[in-house]
Amino acid sequence: MQKGTINYYGVYEGLQEEKYLKHLQFLINQNKDATKRVNFRFTSSNGGGPLYIVQKSLKSATFANQKELIKNKKIVAIFDYDFKQDFVEALHYGEKHSIILGYSNVNFDLWLLLHKKNFQKKITKTNGYEKELKKVYHLEKDDNIKSEENIEKILNQITLEDVKRAIENARKITKFHEENKDYISSLTNHYEQPYIKLYEFIAIVLEEVGL
Repeated sequence: MQKGTINYYGVYEGLQEEKYLKHLQFLINQNKDATKRVNFRFTSSNGGGPLYIVQKSLKSATFANQKELIKNKKIVAIFDYDFKQDFVEALHYGEKHSIILGYSNVNFDLWLLLHKKNFQKKITKTNGYEKELKKVYHLEKDDNIKSEENIEKILNQITLEDVKRAIENARKITKFHEENKDYISSLTNHYEQPYIKLYEFIAIVLEEVGL
């Protein structure tokens, strides 16, 4: 019997996120235990800060089915904090419009790292995860982790079990922040770094396909 397909719409920030979504889609769709297939109908933000990406995600679906997609939690914005000033404003906008906020604090490198180990150290620069990331994915010291070739090397080492490990590691980080009330701002209930909100969306996807 042919499996049905679940569509998700949204906007991602860069090449890492684009390649990751394609890899995750492949892992799910080729898994015989999945009860559904997935189709990540995402587009690139082509630059811009967190607020721009969240706003653009709302336009990623046609007006005709936008309300239904929002109701069913199928519109997603995947972006990084990267110490940008409009980050908190982006969070408020996303919550106001019921967009799934799939962000990484500080950035997507942390999400990739959590697939292989639990990492809860704070960083002060956007490249603060690189040394550890290269170590766990067996990259050379001088490798550019943002190049397409090295992104592929990283993704080729990620299995569905690794994705589940990343979700569990992100949950551990969340529990720590919940206990310590480490909010990024007094105006929001989102947490300080290191923190991954993206895991909630990935967990929903795996649940909806029976994995």
